[in-house]
Amino acid sequence: MKEKVVEYIEAAISRVKDSVFVDESRLDFDYMPLRLLHRDVELKRLAQAFHLLLDNLGRASPRALVFGGVGVGKTVLAKFFGENLIKVAKSREVNLVYVYLNCRTVESKWSLVLNLAMKVNPHELAVRGYGPSQMLRGICNYLNDNDLYLLLTLDEVDFFIKRTGENMIYDFTRLGEELTTFPKRIGVIFIARDHAIYELPQLDPSTVSILFGANTIELPPYQALELRDILLQRMIEAFKPYTVSEEVVDFIADIAGEQGDARYAIEILAFAGRYADLEDSRRVTPEHVRKARMKIYPRIRQDYLAPLSIQEKVILLAVARGVKPDEAYIDFKDVRKAYQICCEEYALTKIGLVQLQGVLAELSKTGLVNLKTAHGRFLVGLPEIPIEILRRELENTLNNERNKYRQSKKRPICS
Repeated sequence: MKEKVVEYIEAAISRVKDSVFVDESRLDFDYMPLRLLHRDVELKRLAQAFHLLLDNLGRASPRALVFGGVGVGKTVLAKFFGENLIKVAKSREVNLVYVYLNCRTVESKWSLVLNLAMKVNPHELAVRGYGPSQMLRGICNYLNDNDLYLLLTLDEVDFFIKRTGENMIYDFTRLGEELTTFPKRIGVIFIARDHAIYELPQLDPSTVSILFGANTIELPPYQALELRDILLQRMIEAFKPYTVSEEVVDFIADIAGEQGDARYAIEILAFAGRYADLEDSRRVTPEHVRKARMKIYPRIRQDYLAPLSIQEKVILLAVARGVKPDEAYIDFKDVRKAYQICCEEYALTKIGLVQLQGVLAELSKTGLVNLKTAHGRFLVGLPEIPIEILRRELENTLNNERNKYRQSKKRPICS
């Protein structure tokens, strides 16, 4: 058996030489292209908002709100702009730091500000033991003492506010106004998924309007031809010459064009290349694309499920368990029954009827469920995801989260 394993490893290593890829990392979500395609208008808007950090030193705290659906380039837009602003700052001898934080990865305002402090300077900022406001003041003191300016991107702010109930937008924008004796040294780009941020009870529309004004930038979904350009750019960088035809690129662009999702398109391209390698093919074919599409569902990727609360995941699981393969919709009454069973299974407190309807309404905004009323019945459906795949994915996710919670309870408490 050991000889077989060695054989498999050697075969995998030798296969790399015959791979269709030259650098698969160019298809990673975190990869930053040298040129950002089809987002010139948005880059100009950011430049107009944040040039004040460089040519009006200490007099303004610019901020902007960027929002749009999944795969429209919100994160890469902010990072691309931040990296280029640093280049301009260096040419003007301005000490500028760029920090990107995904708010989905932190549990509270305290951990968010602590992460910021560690990114600004992990060695000199003594902030542990302080509250968020004290830590923010410590960061401002550090920037002021070292003549530094900060451009901060806070991603997934709507998810953070919804989950924690903490209005961190207000805290970060208020900071510059309170420290009137200091030069203004912080600019912030906030990123959200959609207009629903205006409906969060912690943020009233007038406050958001005052905070951002004209610096609200909405990214539209990509068109199929724009996705084609993006795919060609990544294909040239990631694949060996002549391994991916324009027909394959057009095919993927047509598929992903339905959602306007560049991330989905690039993911299909990456998986299609992997299927070509698994089959020892010297080129990527449309059949590899079909297999990749079957592997990836644009509405079930982890970046859709991860931001959901436990209640949202359980309710979605209830829908997946209730809908039959030969039915498009399930009655809300049946969803409620399935939800109650799921709550017992995962030891969760049940929410009320009105709250349950509210959560389904939120899920419909993400495209994960469809809602409609017919003949006096409130119906819930799953628009695109195969039921069995969604159910299995949600069960795995919920079981993993439950196991992590149980293990955290078993850890000894250190005094």
